[in-house]
Amino acid sequence: MISPLEKPFFPGGKVRHAAVSGKDKELIIKLEQLNIQPIITVPSKNLDNPVSDHTDMLLYINNKTITADKSQYDNFVKFLTIGYGFNVYNETIGSPYPFDCRLNTLALGKSFFYNEKTTDNKIIDYYLNNSVKPIKVNQGYIKCAICPVTDNAFITDDTSIYNAAVDNGFDALLVSKGSVKLKGYDYGFIGGCTGLIDKNVLLFNGDINYHSDCNKIIDFLSIYNVKAEIITNKALYDVGSIIPLTYEV
Repeated sequence: MISPLEKPFFPGGKVRHAAVSGKDKELIIKLEQLNIQPIITVPSKNLDNPVSDHTDMLLYINNKTITADKSQYDNFVKFLTIGYGFNVYNETIGSPYPFDCRLNTLALGKSFFYNEKTTDNKIIDYYLNNSVKPIKVNQGYIKCAICPVTDNAFITDDTSIYNAAVDNGFDALLVSKGSVKLKGYDYGFIGGCTGLIDKNVLLFNGDINYHSDCNKIIDFLSIYNVKAEIITNKALYDVGSIIPLTYEV
């Protein structure tokens, strides 16, 4: 049986379908080897080419609602609305900042991380109307910069997110920038190269041993009994996050 996402973050069970960029063929092959069907984003002409197909830029999913750039209609919207009864809200995302990161945000547990200058107002209103605690941060690329581990623990390479998380009772690990690559930019983000594919399995797009804070990350994951699944002999690369869509239960 396959179940759609029905909770703010991770409901448990192995991921069956995942939203992902199609540029990295090794990642696609890895997902298929793990019996996870990749649903590929359509590159948006409104975004800079290196991030034009990044899932965390193009769509935001919560409960049974998807807010997505109009370019994603033929794959994600039809897949989730027809197959799983999701509601859909269309948005137009485009460069430059801050218009490119309106959907790049994240809810964990009963909290919601957002930037009031960049986050889409419909998403903010949804959480405010559903008694989810808002946590303001300065970073606009929020999902890019957060690698969730549990509903109350995550890894980040952004100081403002880390400070806000600790102040609000989260267990957060702050790691250095520079170990995650992204063509056309000085660096990518830790959240952008990862995704939970099972309750206790975190997939890295690349090899975690290439990260300068590898030991810290492994130790942090072990606290929560989470295993690092990697693509070997490959530097970590930001693909815009591996976002779960449906689960096996």
